[in-house]
Amino acid sequence: MKRDEKKYSIIIATPRFYPIVGGGENQARLVAEELIKRGNRVRVVSSRIKGTAKDEMLGSIPIHRVPSFNFKKEKGLPAILENLLYVFSLIGYGLFRLRQFDVIIFFFGLDYFSIPAFFFKLFGKKSFVRTASTFSPEIGNLRGSAFYSLRKKGYAAFDRFLAISSFIEKRFIEEGVKPERIRRMNNGVDTNKFHPLDPEQRKQMRETLGLKQESIYLLYCGHLNANKGIDFLIRSISILNDVPNNVELLVLGSGKFAQNIIEDSVKKEAKEIKSQITVDFLGQVADREKYFQTADIFILPSQSEGLPNVLIEARACGLPSIATRVSGVPDVIEEGVDGLIIDYGDEEALRKAIRKLISSSVLRKQFGEEALRKILQQYDITVVAKNFEKLFEEVIA
Repeated sequence: MKRDEKKYSIIIATPRFYPIVGGGENQARLVAEELIKRGNRVRVVSSRIKGTAKDEMLGSIPIHRVPSFNFKKEKGLPAILENLLYVFSLIGYGLFRLRQFDVIIFFFGLDYFSIPAFFFKLFGKKSFVRTASTFSPEIGNLRGSAFYSLRKKGYAAFDRFLAISSFIEKRFIEEGVKPERIRRMNNGVDTNKFHPLDPEQRKQMRETLGLKQESIYLLYCGHLNANKGIDFLIRSISILNDVPNNVELLVLGSGKFAQNIIEDSVKKEAKEIKSQITVDFLGQVADREKYFQTADIFILPSQSEGLPNVLIEARACGLPSIATRVSGVPDVIEEGVDGLIIDYGDEEALRKAIRKLISSSVLRKQFGEEALRKILQQYDITVVAKNFEKLFEEVIA
């Protein structure tokens, strides 16, 4: 097909997409929007869930949804069948549109995508795989088996492996991927949406949100499930009595679209804490950037992560952060320079970090400014989209 110089036709293959709004889904949307804005042709191919149309537009993004079983259980055999149906539906979709795309970007894992990647490779199509984890649980449990060895041979189908963190890059290499086929690709953030406010704007935004001007706000944003560590955070502040009485924790998010939901138990525990810190559960919010722009400290207490979008978004708003030492977090935060890193489960370390930032507005300002500088240089979605185009140019003749 003909195309303008250095502009490409792209399929973004992601089994899960809007209205599911997790981290990977959000990144697929941001990448698609920015590549389209830059003149590329992009189509998202996702699984069809209840209430969605086969073909629809999400802003500037055209979406095609392939058949789905929509099992309620997301593990074991149902997960395998769901993924296989998506894979072969994707192959069928691409087969009749071979002249309409140059490259396919696979989001969410390696295990099944090597099948369509191999198929499209036969027709000269290039493929990238971008993942926050190097294998699905049902496949990873087969380590050492003949099937697992066959699965690793399928990696030859991918032209490049996109590592969102040094942790994932290391895991790719451990899985047998040659380093020269790996490229770092950060998560991106829309800095037109997520950005700091000046003092007067911040004051007005607090009024709009019904927040107190004199309070110091800690902020959590994420699913209310075990992996996100919200229970660890509530336990840590439950005996935090040596702080001013104007400190409050705002909790954004719910258990919707999440596994291992602990929403009810953490809400009950929050009511019983004997801390000076009050806790306010605000549920799902459509405009979380307003809270990032008006809070004082962001806390990411996760047990596991890839490269957390909310951490990047908070830092883009100039918000100092405390986060656990998981996966891509050490790539984002430089300890003691633009944030604080603790070990998951270390309640005293988290209390110490909270005390440190609560007690110094100067340190909060220093961390926030340095975090914003790093975001603009490495994580702005325009920077990420340009890096994608460089990859396209690298692999497409």
